[in-house]
Amino acid sequence: MSKPILITAPVGNNPARCRMLIYYKGLEDHIEMKSPADYGGLSSPEYRKINPQGKMPALILPTGDVLYEANVVAQYINDKYSDIGPHVGASTPEERARAALLTQVHDLYIASPNSSDPKVTANQGAMYKPVD
Repeated sequence: MSKPILITAPVGNNPARCRMLIYYKGLEDHIEMKSPADYGGLSSPEYRKINPQGKMPALILPTGDVLYEANVVAQYINDKYSDIGPHVGASTPEERARAALLTQVHDLYIASPNSSDPKVTANQGAMYKPVD
């Protein structure tokens, strides 16, 4: 494998965060994108070897190492390809703290794993499906 593979899908806030960064920086020729279906689906044993959580995104590096969790994948892409495309990131400690806070709130409260549990009324779930 000569370039990283981002496992993603057209739905979901977390994979979209990584795709948005790739598109914004113009990295489409540097990072291949594949679907979980290419690995048997999110619940398959093959995919669970890539990401034991069975979630997206996951980034398979050319070395065979795997990164997952959107914030980790996005930070890696931003660091690895810092010399390509526009600069992405806050320039002061205060701006970096604010960005980290927004990301943390999104990850814990908006795109919480609980939002996929039909018994839980989470913000993300309310945006995508009816709430009983």
